[in-house]
Amino acid sequence: MSRHLRRLFVSIRAAVLAGGPFVVLAIALLVLADKLLQPAPPRHTVMVTGPERSALDAFGEQYRAALAKQGIVLELRRTGGTSENLEALRKEDGEVSFGFVQGGAVPDDERGVEGLENLGALFHEPVWAFHKRAPRKDRAVRLLEANRIDSARLRCSTCPRPRR
Repeated sequence: MSRHLRRLFVSIRAAVLAGGPFVVLAIALLVLADKLLQPAPPRHTVMVTGPERSALDAFGEQYRAALAKQGIVLELRRTGGTSENLEALRKEDGEVSFGFVQGGAVPDDERGVEGLENLGALFHEPVWAFHKRAPRKDRAVRLLEANRIDSARLRCSTCPRPRR
């Protein structure tokens, strides 16, 4: 019986000596690949939203809550709106990962050139026009053409510019 056990231990020892370095090398390569390639998504990311207490700010808070459930920390940076969001996304430092941009802010011929990708639309934004009295239909179009919309945001990339 001892002879059979001795042969078994010798064969196990030979297998460990022959295959052990390959197992150690495989584990080391897996650890190195995990550190260098970072296959898992980041645990911290930065998003630009919009002005405080705006709809985009509220959507950012919803994203933060949803990602927190997955263990991801979302840092929200409030901005003045679409122009500042595009500026932050275009920076080379890569600090901002994603953000909200109004539809139509980037012309069709510039899409994809800057390395920015559209992930989808949240909602359509209607344009509301208010006037003190009911204008005639032909005059209503002239009023919209002659006036600036959303005059509080002078840097808005989708707002018509004032005429001089």
